[in-house]
Amino acid sequence: MNRSILVVICDFIITSMIYLNGGFSAVESQGTDGRPADRSTVNFMMAELENKSSELEKARAALIQERAGAEQDAARLQELDRISQELAATRTQLEQLKRQAEVTGENAGTITADDVRKDLAEEIMQKNLAQARLETLQAETQAHREQQLQNAAALQAAAKKIEQREQEIKQREQEIKQRDQEIKQRDQEIKQRDQEIKQRDRELAQARQESAVQQERSQSQQKLMEQKLSYKDEQLAQTSRQLQQKEAELKKQAEVLQQQAEKQRQQAEAMARQKEATLKAQSQLESARKDIARQQQQLAAAQKREDQQKKLQAESDRKLETVTLQAQKREDQLRSENQQANARREQLEKENAAQAADLRHEQEKTAELEREKAALGDDLKKTSDKLKISEQNVAAGKKQLESMKGMVDKAAAKNRDLTEALEKAEAKDRDKDAEAQKLREEIKQLKAENAKYQERAKKVDFYEQDIALNRYPEARVQYSVRMNIPLLIGNQKESFSCMLPAVKINDKYFAISTLRNIAGANNKNARRDKLNDVLCTVNNMRNQMAIGVEKADPRVAFMQLPAEALRNNKPLTLITAGELRARGPLQLYLFKSANGKGGKLENRCNWSGANSSYLVISNAGGDDVIKAEPGDVILTQQGEFAAVVVATKGQDASCYLFSEPPQLIQQQAIIMFRNNNSNQIFSKGLQRWLPAGDELDKKGVGF
Repeated sequence: MNRSILVVICDFIITSMIYLNGGFSAVESQGTDGRPADRSTVNFMMAELENKSSELEKARAALIQERAGAEQDAARLQELDRISQELAATRTQLEQLKRQAEVTGENAGTITADDVRKDLAEEIMQKNLAQARLETLQAETQAHREQQLQNAAALQAAAKKIEQREQEIKQREQEIKQRDQEIKQRDQEIKQRDQEIKQRDRELAQARQESAVQQERSQSQQKLMEQKLSYKDEQLAQTSRQLQQKEAELKKQAEVLQQQAEKQRQQAEAMARQKEATLKAQSQLESARKDIARQQQQLAAAQKREDQQKKLQAESDRKLETVTLQAQKREDQLRSENQQANARREQLEKENAAQAADLRHEQEKTAELEREKAALGDDLKKTSDKLKISEQNVAAGKKQLESMKGMVDKAAAKNRDLTEALEKAEAKDRDKDAEAQKLREEIKQLKAENAKYQERAKKVDFYEQDIALNRYPEARVQYSVRMNIPLLIGNQKESFSCMLPAVKINDKYFAISTLRNIAGANNKNARRDKLNDVLCTVNNMRNQMAIGVEKADPRVAFMQLPAEALRNNKPLTLITAGELRARGPLQLYLFKSANGKGGKLENRCNWSGANSSYLVISNAGGDDVIKAEPGDVILTQQGEFAAVVVATKGQDASCYLFSEPPQLIQQQAIIMFRNNNSNQIFSKGLQRWLPAGDELDKKGVGF
């Protein structure tokens, strides 16, 4: 570039000297063939040279553009150099003509046109050639700059694509995590189903055992009843034979007496004795007839009990059939749930297949990005080579090239970042492939477990009975007690009411609960030494029966109920501690004495000891857990009265089970309402037994 500037300066100096020393006129100017040319010819030649120069510039620009967009070869470089030299020669001729045209007669000197042409031709030629090459290099530099800008725009577009792909990959990862959570939740549901099936298996085994025990008991009772009936039939037949014999004997005696009366009318004393014997025989006959009637009544009662037993057996069979239908419905429901689970798994498999297709599509897009990255790398390499050539050829464009190098370095750094991002994306794709494989294995395992679950569900015969929930309302009575407690001034009225089940024991009916519930003594601060106007009612009917205390645990009491008050009730039966221990503390129901509500205990029961008569209930849990409190009762699944809650301690409640059916004995009866001094007896009984029960609470008996 410095040389070109020096050439231009020298040309300016020489031209100035020529103008100062004089030149040649237009008339003396020589044409291209050496002959003088006039002004019009010179102007025409100048116009032609300018047109040729513009055409050469266009051809050179086209070649430069082709060099920027295609590979360089020797032919294109030679063609570009030839056009540049021709353009320089054309500009030289044009400049010579312009200078000759500017020379007039006044400013023409002693130097001729040939001398000027000889002196300046070489310098002008070099100047124009250098200028043409400079313009060529500038055009190439501009083309390279535009190419670099295009490459940078392509890199930015690729970066945006990669960022978008990373966002899509993150979204896919979130979807995979969500699918994993759904699969884990489904796994938990399947485990819970397995636990339910195991629980149903245990319940089924226990129910079958209970059914077998009940069937054996019914068969033994039926056999015993048949034996009793056969014995009664034999007794009745024997009595009938004896009666017939006595009737025959009496007939014979009557005939004898009649004959003796006819023959021996005179023997009055003998006839009187015979008359007394006849009266005695008649009385014996009447007594025998009464015995026969009584035996017939007993036989009718036995027949009635047998009919009741048959009705109970028929009712049991009907309930068993109902339970079987419920079990079948439950099994159909489980089959439907299994079908839904299978449909859900098939949907998950389809979604997994779609996800695998998406992953393959993403891998293909990643490969396409890699190809674009390779193409960009090749373009960058080519650009770097072109920049090196430009640096060697053009010293003047060094700063521009350095700035372009900085852009190229940034692009290379961006390319490296993109490469790392692509490598990370590939690693994530590999991880996703592993996760997809793991997901497919888990789905396969879920299918196997579902098949096992379905096979097990086919074999399970659900035996669900909630007889207790139906039997308790039928046996429940409304019990209330009212009394007056004398004070220094006036009386204090106290009342208490609760729900208690009626229990049948030895053809008698009882209400069993805690002593404080039955006596209405839940207020521990109230006086019990003197009581007036004690009144107990059962279903709004006054009860004047006795109250007894359990000898093994005075906290438990039972009150006899009149049959008239139980017309709309079906009393329960009592199961002893030994019988319940043989079954196990499962499938028990708790019912509240306060409102009569209840529900299943759900394996909250355990024995207090190896041979203990107490059962411990856990009250731990949330608000949805039914808490056991003193006075509440426990029923079996078959609707049998099992225990009564007597005390609580922390999160546990103790329940008392009867070792044998309770009995009312005079030593334990605290009140007989038919006596005149019933209030006094009631008060003394409470003063005796309430402290005894409190002492058991202090000792923690039952836990």
